[in-house]
Amino acid sequence: MSASREKKTRQGQTSQGPDERVQERQRKQKADRRSSILYAVVGVICVAAIAVTLVLNSGLIQRSMTAVTIQDTKYSAADLQYYYNVMYQNTLQYAMYGLQTGFDYTKDPKDQVYDQETGDTWYDHLLDGAVDYLTTITALYDKAVAEGYAISEDGQAALDETVTTLNNAWVGQYNTRNEMIRSNYGPYMTYDHLLELLEREALVSDYASTNKAAYTYSQADYESYYQENKDALDTFTTSQLALRASVNTTDENGDTIEMTEEEQAAALEEAKTQAQAVAQEVEARLQAGEDPQTLSDEYGEELYSTVISSTRVGSSVNSAYSEWVFDSARQNGDVTLVEYDSGSMYYYYVVRFEGRALDDSPSASVRHILVSQETDEGADEPTQEQLDAALAEAESLLAEWQAGEATEDSFAALAQSSSDDTGSATSGGLISNITSTSSYVDSFKEWALDASRQPGDTGIVESEYGYHIMYYVSSGDPTWKQTAASALREEDYTAWEEEATSGYEAVTEFGMNFVA
Repeated sequence: MSASREKKTRQGQTSQGPDERVQERQRKQKADRRSSILYAVVGVICVAAIAVTLVLNSGLIQRSMTAVTIQDTKYSAADLQYYYNVMYQNTLQYAMYGLQTGFDYTKDPKDQVYDQETGDTWYDHLLDGAVDYLTTITALYDKAVAEGYAISEDGQAALDETVTTLNNAWVGQYNTRNEMIRSNYGPYMTYDHLLELLEREALVSDYASTNKAAYTYSQADYESYYQENKDALDTFTTSQLALRASVNTTDENGDTIEMTEEEQAAALEEAKTQAQAVAQEVEARLQAGEDPQTLSDEYGEELYSTVISSTRVGSSVNSAYSEWVFDSARQNGDVTLVEYDSGSMYYYYVVRFEGRALDDSPSASVRHILVSQETDEGADEPTQEQLDAALAEAESLLAEWQAGEATEDSFAALAQSSSDDTGSATSGGLISNITSTSSYVDSFKEWALDASRQPGDTGIVESEYGYHIMYYVSSGDPTWKQTAASALREEDYTAWEEEATSGYEAVTEFGMNFVA
């Protein structure tokens, strides 16, 4: 073949394309390139996803991404999570103690409907509350800073105590302090940032308390409040003999008595008939002028309860018959029979009205140290020897105090170290605002309310609990005036807070989605 023909042959082959081996090699190279590109893209996506996950788990985004803006202040998801947790924990505690209805503390707030009309869950409700709370804090903080307010010594001391608790509370319950913080204040919270929030709250709380305590009122203010609220502020004296109709659902051995609903209803009606008959009989005898205590002794176990000549403020009168008691036409000696249905039980209250007045006597504050009486195992009462030993110890403690500085502070210190009343020992044995309607034992209350009592007076009082070493601190306003002052102060503070927060609006942003 000539050179020119060979050249034409190669040109013809080239114009027809590569042979099959070349084509296969080219297809494989292209496929490899596509695979490399795909793997590179997938790798980048995976790396990005891992990076995002790590950042999310670290809380960096949640601590920096804005969840809500209030005026010019931006708050992160970590901030809002903290305030949500505060709202949640408060609601949880109330629910566990039966003080919050409608909230099931065993379930997730997101799984519980708060408002049937709107469909809002408890999570929505608590989150709204957290935003409102944060709005108030922001407004008051801005106002405090603008006025150059500095936290008081008491406010700083309270903050220091909180921080000390924060630094020690994790020991024995958590592995680290940070674990405790994340568990209680949200997974994005750090120790340093929590301190910032606590310091801010402490300043606001102290500022608000200072403003609230500054309100003062005249006698005319108190009188005006009293006239509008006399039913709640007056003291009422009544005697009450109560009967209860109920159905026993267990026998004397504690075994359940099988009854249908119809049988239970019939049994309750029979019990009501019997209790009502006795109540009507007691009512008639009281109206005839017989003595409540004598009737209580006579009817004995037929009565469910008896309260003789009990004095209490109007706000504490039994709601079953409070309207009758508050009637301005009520006269001493009036008697009524009131029925109350609690559902599974039925009550009959026979009540005699014995007086109404405004208790204007001063309240009293005392400190005390309790020396308990020891008793032998199984004994209901201490022996005379045990009584004498307790009295001797009380006298010895009083003598010890008198031999020292003999001041209120030294008495408080002795109470902290020596009192058997654990409830008041931590506050130096202080019992404040004692009045005639207080529920303290009579001997204790009578000593405290003695009209001749002067600050610094001491004494030893015996009660069913033992011997009380008493220290008289001071007298104070009567209860009704303290109640009036508290209500008036709350009204004025609310108006001040509403003015301070006026114009403050919360704008939610993307970071809200990270609040769990």
